[in-house]
Amino acid sequence: MTAAEADGPQAATRVLRTATRVFGLTGAVFFGLTVGQMVEQADYVSSVWQVVAGILTFGAPPALAIVCGRLSYSALQRALRVYAVGFLVMVLSWLPAMTQYPMPPALSPWPLGTTMLGSVAAALAFPPALAWAAIGLDMVLLLVVRYAASGGANLDVALQDATYMTAFVSIFAALVMVALRGGRSQDAAAALARTSAAGAAYATARAREETRLDALVHDEVMTALYYAAQDRPELARSIRDQAGRALTELARMEGVRPTEVVPVPPAAFVSRMRAVALGVSPDVVFHTRGTRTEPIPAGVAAAFAEATAEAVRNSLEHAGGPDVSRSATVTFGPGLVTVTITDDGAGFDTRQVRPHRLGISVSIRGRLEAVPGGAATVTSRRGSGTRVILTWRSA
Repeated sequence: MTAAEADGPQAATRVLRTATRVFGLTGAVFFGLTVGQMVEQADYVSSVWQVVAGILTFGAPPALAIVCGRLSYSALQRALRVYAVGFLVMVLSWLPAMTQYPMPPALSPWPLGTTMLGSVAAALAFPPALAWAAIGLDMVLLLVVRYAASGGANLDVALQDATYMTAFVSIFAALVMVALRGGRSQDAAAALARTSAAGAAYATARAREETRLDALVHDEVMTALYYAAQDRPELARSIRDQAGRALTELARMEGVRPTEVVPVPPAAFVSRMRAVALGVSPDVVFHTRGTRTEPIPAGVAAAFAEATAEAVRNSLEHAGGPDVSRSATVTFGPGLVTVTITDDGAGFDTRQVRPHRLGISVSIRGRLEAVPGGAATVTSRRGSGTRVILTWRSA
């Protein structure tokens, strides 16, 4: 499983793919039910239009059903949006495609009987408010096309058809929306659990490391300083030994941290970055892009975490008031890991950063540049926000 799949909307994706497969089967069934009407109405509409409209209406759903297992959640939704919009255009284009006018009032243009396909696609592809708007537009077009195609012979029949179809498709659209909402709720709960677990693990590891450092300072450093202050020559050798042990332990802790020796899987890396960013500022909008299967070295993950936390802290302190928007994006590319932290706040002139301000030079740039292949850039301009880009390229 890729990192994006592990951290993405898994439940919602399963629901969307299942619904798309049913959608494809429905398209094939509707073709069987409609092909007779298409033949019967062939004299009233352009043959070229018939072929194009037939392929769009009945060919696209089965095709999507076949490939949906290989498409991500967002890619599948984009494909369904194209279908939903194309269906609206197809229904509306019936009138200019007519070659014989008007149709007998007893005949209803065949696209109107397939309105459920366009409505279900809209329910799958769009947020609920926009989906209902698209379904409403479908019904208006149904009424207009039905009435105009018959030369305005019978408005009552057009209204009846529109009312019946609205009630019919609304049931299926509502069921689809409820299923997707359930999948998204499940994904949100899973993401919250991952974030909480990552945050708890990070806090536990941090506390353990601080305990070890406190013990080192108390047992070695403070003892060495205490006896050094006694000015007793006979203690010089033991003081040097004590100081040497303290320096050796500090170097070992800095170079190989016990809590950070195991490579980090991409999904865990994403969860950790989310926990770090949201731990500093809960209003950060978090995104993940791309995929990666190789784990990330522990030291690199630690550098990303510390630099990300510092970048978000700097944004909170210097970007401005509560209206500032912040985002953090983890991007995986071929041999490359990038974390981008942005805000649309006050910004600053990077040339005027005072030398004693160590947040950028040490905690961000210095932390990433300390690991092989790591780099960090900070770009900002007054009034135009700030962008921090942290990168690591594997050898």
